[in-house]
Amino acid sequence: INEQKLLQNENTLISKVEELENLRRKQDIQSKQLIDLAEKYHNERNNLEEMENDKAQFLLNMSHELRTPLNAIIGFSDLLISKKTHDEEKVNEYAKDIHKSGNELLEIIDNIQEISKLEKEDIKVNKDNQRIDKIIDEVLDEFNNDLNDKNIKLLNKFSFNKLLHCNKIAIKQAISNVVSNSIKYSRNNGAISIDSNTENGWL
Repeated sequence: INEQKLLQNENTLISKVEELENLRRKQDIQSKQLIDLAEKYHNERNNLEEMENDKAQFLLNMSHELRTPLNAIIGFSDLLISKKTHDEEKVNEYAKDIHKSGNELLEIIDNIQEISKLEKEDIKVNKDNQRIDKIIDEVLDEFNNDLNDKNIKLLNKFSFNKLLHCNKIAIKQAISNVVSNSIKYSRNNGAISIDSNTENGWL
């Protein structure tokens, strides 16, 4: 009888030990899950802070970019309204400056819209086969007036004419930004050269 009781107690003890071991495993799993959640929360918070900083910087840059053409439009239109000059040539010059600044403003707004389109496609970016040289030609057509205004000579030596699997909006926006800056920071009567190079599978 005592032997049976001892055996029962031993089995009960083994069962309790197994139960405690199972509880310990569950606690380990829960602890790991809590650590993972804490890390995820920390990363999400950092990402949110980074996004807020990017947003603030974007708005600062936009206000600076918008201010330049707006100041020009307001300044030249004030001169016309005040009728401080009766020189027809000067009036035409002011009108052209207002028109040019208006186009610059429109270009900035178009760029913001393009960025918004890209952000909407952030989850699933639509890609298809594109000829990059054709996209460059499209972009350059849009900048014809700017090139003529500064009398900038364009040397388009871009020779890559194979298909690339890409997002056309993103590629066009990137090329537009590069061309726009090239014109903006080039002197009058200067030259801009566009070239291509392929190496180890990269364009």
